[in-house]
Amino acid sequence: MTKTLANANHWLNIDPELQFIDPLPVDLLHYWEGKRRDRLMPMRRDIDPVRLKVHRGNLALIDVEYGPLRLRYRLIGTTITQTLGRDMTGRYLDEIYPPNILADAITAYMWTTENQKPLRFFGNARYANKSMVEFEAVNLPLSEDGSRVNIWFRPNWFSGSTNRKGALSRIVSAGKTAAFHYIRRVPLLSYRFSCHIWKVAHA
Repeated sequence: MTKTLANANHWLNIDPELQFIDPLPVDLLHYWEGKRRDRLMPMRRDIDPVRLKVHRGNLALIDVEYGPLRLRYRLIGTTITQTLGRDMTGRYLDEIYPPNILADAITAYMWTTENQKPLRFFGNARYANKSMVEFEAVNLPLSEDGSRVNIWFRPNWFSGSTNRKGALSRIVSAGKTAAFHYIRRVPLLSYRFSCHIWKVAHA
């Protein structure tokens, strides 16, 4: 069930059922599951940057530090920085966000840590003073010891992003059909995904 974490502005919502609207997260989610195999989570070295070239500009890596808990942006893709008009690579979340924004963000991230599962979250970019920009993202946990999350691997997609059609086109032209195999496991996605792929294939 979708849950609103934020205050009355509802800038952030979480969706453990992974009811994606944008088809692009499906490709990344399937990739993460393939790398996970019989483990709870993949390791950082399991992730191949070459395979993720299509999505590279939309990716962020967030380090998880314990004792005390702190979150740091290790990597932020160029599509994210250009859309939000800032680059916070190397910065800690508690250095960037006010307490109310930080509390919402940590709650969403910690769900992934505690459950050791992917989590879809969505809303608007009020955290970057761009409330008119809507986003959809998925937290994909990575672990070096197989039990504790060390890094969040987070693809992000924004409304009006100029590289979405290009990414979809490259997925189709490369023959990456993994997303279609995953459709059956994501209710309500099949029709939306098919419409997106039809539009790209016939553009």
